[in-house]
Amino acid sequence: MDILSMTKDDQGIPFFHRNDMEDLQVIWVDDKGPGPYAEIECYDRVIIPNPGASNPLWQGDWEPRRCTNSTLLETFRRRIYRQFGVAEADLEPKPEDGLTVTLIDRRQTRHLDNQDHYIKKLQERFPKLHIQTLDLWAISFEEQLRILRSTNILVGTHGAGLTGTIFIPPRSNVVEILPPNFWHKGFRNLAQLRGHRYFSAHAEERPGSDDWKGSSLFIEEDRFMEIMNIAVKSLYNTGHLNEDVN
Repeated sequence: MDILSMTKDDQGIPFFHRNDMEDLQVIWVDDKGPGPYAEIECYDRVIIPNPGASNPLWQGDWEPRRCTNSTLLETFRRRIYRQFGVAEADLEPKPEDGLTVTLIDRRQTRHLDNQDHYIKKLQERFPKLHIQTLDLWAISFEEQLRILRSTNILVGTHGAGLTGTIFIPPRSNVVEILPPNFWHKGFRNLAQLRGHRYFSAHAEERPGSDDWKGSSLFIEEDRFMEIMNIAVKSLYNTGHLNEDVN
């Protein structure tokens, strides 16, 4: 709806205006039985959303993009937070806040091998860090937002969980562990649109494993610690934080 409201026809008129809301009907196309709209046969205008990879957000996601902001994405973010009663002021860090690292905890596919061990090592190196895991399947979307809005560094293997990049506070960091030889730039571009720093590393290749969607991912401990060291210390002198890097 936002896309249609922002896009204008040849006469400079938006394709969708707020006055159109009075006549708007929403139809869910799914595998359920016929609903209350089954007998409707004639429509004046039809809006068909773009699902999945055809969504405008994912266009050109195999190439690095230069765009550093998106009115559409920002409007979407604001709408979601407004729906759940989150004020913009709530997203600003407070002087007493330290750094919070949130690791997307994938339990099925593309989970990070030795994850618990790496978290322990990270906590030992950075005792002041608040480190938490986020299992998207286990909690409500509202609870996910509560966790994401207090996140300074979002960490995860490649997957939909990294769309949380949209909801973390401005000028945060995103760390993505990608499958071997997989060069998708979608989350890199998404982080850039939100004004975040983005850091990536590729998992190690494993003989006989070419199913990047289903396999677990392994990265050497020293490589994981190196990328996290960069992500953490790059925030040491931002906003209210004032820490030496060594």
